[in-house]
Amino acid sequence: MMATSHLLRLGLAWGCLSQGEVDATAPVTILDYGVDIVDMAVDASAQIFVIMDKDRLISGRKLDKPQVVLWRHLAPPAQALECTAGALVVSLKLPYAEVFDVRTGERLAPLDGPKDVPVAAFVAGERGKVAWVGAGECIVEMPQKGQWKRLALGNAGVSSLAIDGDSRWLAAGGRDGQVHLIDLENLEGEKTARRCFESAITSMVFMANQALLVGSESGEVAFFDRELRQERFRLQAGLGRVNTLILGPKAKWFALGSEGGVISVRSMTDGEELSRASAGPECPVHAMAYVENDKRIWFAAGPLIKAMSIRKSGSK
Repeated sequence: MMATSHLLRLGLAWGCLSQGEVDATAPVTILDYGVDIVDMAVDASAQIFVIMDKDRLISGRKLDKPQVVLWRHLAPPAQALECTAGALVVSLKLPYAEVFDVRTGERLAPLDGPKDVPVAAFVAGERGKVAWVGAGECIVEMPQKGQWKRLALGNAGVSSLAIDGDSRWLAAGGRDGQVHLIDLENLEGEKTARRCFESAITSMVFMANQALLVGSESGEVAFFDRELRQERFRLQAGLGRVNTLILGPKAKWFALGSEGGVISVRSMTDGEELSRASAGPECPVHAMAYVENDKRIWFAAGPLIKAMSIRKSGSK
């Protein structure tokens, strides 16, 4: 998964949660799609989740009736999905994206970029009015109106992107383990950069005040406070590549989905593991979303959409 749903990038302060205060139930299968799923996005306000399979077929379904297909759109070669305030943004192989109404599938607008480099990472802003792609060694800003802009970052290549809840700050992770923090209101200004890992950055998620949770190819996770100034904690999950990261409500916990097929729920205070669940044998977790109204983590593993409940220990 190249990008985490905008729904989940909430600007929240981190809370305190001690080990053992959260339980995760065993995952239950919501939908057997029949074909491997490569990306998923959730829009809780519309009560819709959207999936993209390995054949790049995109379908939207109601959260409470996952067997009902609301609409489909074939957009080869689609690369990634992003739900943002009622809009679905679909990134294509080259720096170009389509924007749709997530409820109806109606095409809203295209987002154009240069056609000379493939997309490596992708993230969209508020209601798909602008998107950013990590393309080779640069970031490309693609607005619905106006000209695209290219921002060079170095020679390591962009491997992951994240945007904060106000669409003000963009984090760009590289294959060299470095993270660049970019002020989207001052693209020409000086960039904050920090080497976080020795391996590639694979997933990131923002919290309040530009605090950033970062995952890596080697299975490490680190949490940095405002503008990458201080490292709050660092851990080696030991579960293989960190494919995706999400935040729980009020950012009291986070969950990582791993190449090893394990979902690990951890405290935002110190990174201690609170609970874990297996997606199944040989089922890497490529996409996750926390659906707050039913207090479950939804995730894609192979051809299956599964969900696991997250609750305080001792609650029924």
